[in-house]
Amino acid sequence: MTLLEFIASVVGSLAWPLVVVVAVIVLRAQLRDMVGGITKLRFKYLELDFGRGLKEVEKLAKAIDETQTSPELDAAVVLKDSFHTIAEAERLAADFPEAAITLAWSAVEGELVEAPARLRIKPDWPTFSSVAEQLHETAFINDATYDVFKRMQKLRNMAVHGFGSGRITSDEAREFVVLTRDIVKKLRGLKVPSTS
Repeated sequence: MTLLEFIASVVGSLAWPLVVVVAVIVLRAQLRDMVGGITKLRFKYLELDFGRGLKEVEKLAKAIDETQTSPELDAAVVLKDSFHTIAEAERLAADFPEAAITLAWSAVEGELVEAPARLRIKPDWPTFSSVAEQLHETAFINDATYDVFKRMQKLRNMAVHGFGSGRITSDEAREFVVLTRDIVKKLRGLKVPSTS
């Protein structure tokens, strides 16, 4: 192989990657707009859709048995910090939907931090998921509430990590915040059964 053949081989091998790089640089604004609008991702057997997942959780949340919540419970009973956090998330939803979802979910996590001591349970592992699982196993929350919690946690992870949802709408963020408020109220309303 001569020097000219070697150079031709190298140029031939680098030609298509170079074309791709140039195309990405030239079309970066158009690609950013196109990818930023993705709210659904499908790869082989995996499909992620934030909007559809949110609608499913809303349906499940509406179907939860209201008897688990104390009848006198209202927004004033919710911890001031959690209520304040949710109000902040509502304000963020219009301009920063992903941040609003993350902030609203932190209110749920705050309630999960306080629940074990108040309810006199000790979770096996000190994580938010394990506390929720323990609340479910000890019948403080029913199957439907636990299912809503797990689905909302997945939606929150999609928002934070961008799994399949390049752009979450402000309306979706607001809906998520409303669901979060409901979960916080339910968690805050849990009480140790009286032993009379």
